Amino acid sequence: MFLTLVLVVGVILVWFLVIGGVCSWVWSRLIACSSSWASPYECGFIASSPKFDSFSFTYLSLLVFFVVFDLEISLLLNLPERVVGFSSFYYYFLFLVVLSLGFLSEFFWGYVRWGY
Repeated sequence: MFLTLVLVVGVILVWFLVIGGVCSWVWSRLIACSSSWASPYECGFIASSPKFDSFSFTYLSLLVFFVVFDLEISLLLNLPERVVGFSSFYYYFLFLVVLSLGFLSEFFWGYVRWGY
């Protein structure tokens, strides 16, 4: 019974893959003539602008801030679920202190500028 079910599901998945592949191939052949799909504005870039190979330090610093603060939020969201007591509270507090000190040091050293 189980083997029959696995075989039927496998055949259905193979058919979906074959039909999906054929449909995507036909669809790509139909749209290949359209010039609007080939325009670079579809991906957000203007064709007359120069090509940039790297990104700026501003973008990198914002990316690092996002990752660090995303980590902070993910750690702080489960804080109310912890009913272990105050043993984990000290670790969360220490994490926030280190994060705040790092942010303040970057701010005072001039790595963080808000008026770009």
